[in-house]
Amino acid sequence: MKKPPSLETIKPGEILLLETSPEQTGQAGTSAAQILVKKGYQCVVVSALRPCTELVRTYIAHKIDLSELIIIDFLCKRPKEELPNVIHIEEITQLTNLALALDECFSRMSGKKALIIESINTMLIHNPSDVFARFIHSTLTKLRIKSISGILIETEGLEKNIHAEIAQLCDANIHLSRTAGGS
Repeated sequence: MKKPPSLETIKPGEILLLETSPEQTGQAGTSAAQILVKKGYQCVVVSALRPCTELVRTYIAHKIDLSELIIIDFLCKRPKEELPNVIHIEEITQLTNLALALDECFSRMSGKKALIIESINTMLIHNPSDVFARFIHSTLTKLRIKSISGILIETEGLEKNIHAEIAQLCDANIHLSRTAGGS
């Protein structure tokens, strides 16, 4: 019997949708980055949930090699200090700018690559669902063509039709239980 996909068994080009509780969303993103970097992936983390300064502190605390990550941040409009490998996008509604930044980031990387989007729900608060669905479809299609892995983190309770639209584009939908501690 074939083992179901998981963060630990993700293959290049595989796209996973992680569904988690609101309390575990940040931990799910940290765990995804930690596991992928340990597996030799270079990752782009799209942060619509936590500011880059918090992500960097968390990644350092979890001993995640920051040189293997690029963070695209929507929250720190003007950080107090410049952080390496951090790209700031002014508004979360600027999905075209995000798409261009992703293309640029992945063109600078070699070897196994992955995209982590933390969090789908937060991005949907700021973008019309039809516009965001087109963005996700386009982004995931590009990932598949280039054999780039993807981790989309969604908080439980997303509208069913939006969840279904995103889930159909993924290889697996992994529900992280509240007792599992993330991954």
